[in-house]
Amino acid sequence: MTPRAGEGRHALEHLGVGDEGFIVFRKLLKEQIERVHQSKDPLGIMRNPERNLIIEFDVINDRIGLRGKQQQRVA
Repeated sequence: MTPRAGEGRHALEHLGVGDEGFIVFRKLLKEQIERVHQSKDPLGIMRNPERNLIIEFDVINDRIGLRGKQQQRVA
């Protein structure tokens, strides 16, 4: 990967054990950016309409007025 604007600012951070989530997230983000640069899809992108299924689940949430089966289209 080539350097991008602003990448050097993280060199001033002092990350500790409790910041491991940030480190893992940044690594994942860099990997997915590299996939896009390689003309590949990043995580969560499904371009195959046969794999974009409707997920059915029972919902009971009186606060927002949902009861019974609800359907949601996965993008």
